[in-house]
Parts: sequence; C-alpha cells; structure tokens
Amino acid sequence: GLLADAYSDHPQLQQKQKGRKFIEKFMHIEYENELPVASTLTQNDSALLMGLFNTYIQQNDWKSIISFCNSASQYNLDSLMIMRNKVMALIKIGDYTTAEKELLDIINEYPGEDSLQTLLSSLYRETGDYDKALCAQENALFIDPQATTNYLNLVIDILNRGFIHNRQGEIIGPLDKKKRLAECLPIMNYTLKIDSSPAVRIQISQLLAKRNANKEANEVITTGNITSQEKSLELEYLIGKIESQD
Repeated sequence: GLLADAYSDHPQLQQKQKGRKFIEKFMHIEYENELPVASTLTQNDSALLMGLFNTYIQQNDWKSIISFCNSASQYNLDSLMIMRNKVMALIKIGDYTTAEKELLDIINEYPGEDSLQTLLSSLYRETGDYDKALCAQENALFIDPQATTNYLNLVIDILNRGFIHNRQGEIIGPLDKKKRLAECLPIMNYTLKIDSSPAVRIQISQLLAKRNANKEANEVITTGNITSQEKSLELEYLIGKIESQD
C-alpha cells in the first residue's frame, strides 16, 4: 500500500500509472487466473480499494473507475464502496440517467446510509433539480441527525445556490445573499448544539467570515452560539421535525 501511495504522488504520469497497476494487480481484478476466491472484500482489500480509487480520482480517470467496478461486480465482489465510487464516476462523466438508476437501487439496498443521500443530492444538483437535491440532503439529516457533516452540507448548498424548502415544503429561491445567510443561522446553531468541538466551530466560523458575517463568526469561536437577530424562521420547521424524531 505504501508503495502504491508513493507512486500515486509521483509527478510523472508514467510512475502514477505504475502505482495504479501495482494496486490493480495486488487486488487481482481484471487479471486472468488470478481472481480472488472470496465473494466479499476483506478489510485489507478495502484499504487497497481506497488507495486505488484515490489514484484514479487524482488523475480524473473516471472511466477506469467504472471499468474496475464493473469487473468487480462481474466477479461478485460488489461492496458499498465499489458501488458508490462507480456512481460518483458516472456523475463525473455526465451519465446522469445511469447514475440515478444505479444509485436509487443502492439506496433501496442500503436505506440507512446517509452518505448515499448526500451523493444523490449532488447528482440532482448537477442536473439542476434543486427540489430533489434538497429533499435528498434533508433525508440525510433524518437518517443520521447527529452527523454534523450533513448539516454543513445543507448549509453550504443553501449559501452557494440559494434554494430552500419553506414551511409548506415548497422550494423557493434563489434567495439573495443576505437571506441565504439568515436561513442558515438556525441550522448552524443546531449543528453547534450537537457538536461544539473546535473543529466544527472553525468550519462554521470560516463559512460566516467568508460572507462577511464577522460578528457571528467571532461568536461561534468564543461562545459556540450565534445570537444574531437576523435569523429567519423558514427553516426552523426542519429543526423541529428532526428534534421530534429523537
């Protein structure tokens, strides 16, 4: 694994390809008469897979990811990691129809995986379906209401694109930048309520400072709470729904 990692960081493309082939051969995928007998991947195999996928991703080699995943499926070596990376690669090459079909199938098989909802949200943002994108990201919150990453993903999406669901569940937007920030403040506060660790405070403070909300950014760092009176109530219904499910 260390050998492959060293190759993947090498500035020369030839050496990067050598690192990729090293992992591929070690995994015994797409090599005749060297296929693994096990029907599931071991923990060590998973670590190697992560190294292989990272190598492909660094090279923007999405077609190789798809080819590799198809071969793994052919030999009954499917895993959540393999299926998720294939969908990600399909999205990257713009094959949204296939990506959506395969991802929805995976979600049916793994309904408790919040990361799949985040990937689905990314897919719908690429196709411009912001209503479905928001629904998917909100679903991730309900699947794992303690995962701060899910809240921050929603915040970033709202700040960047300006679409939200109102109390009636209708999509509205794009909002102006001031309104976007106001809508995100309740979500940020709730995130801090879940996890007020330095790492989370820094992430939220940076999001605020980037949008010139310096007072709020300072509050997050010093107190772990935002007291601004400019908070909107539109998204507080979402927080209420999450709390009622606990």
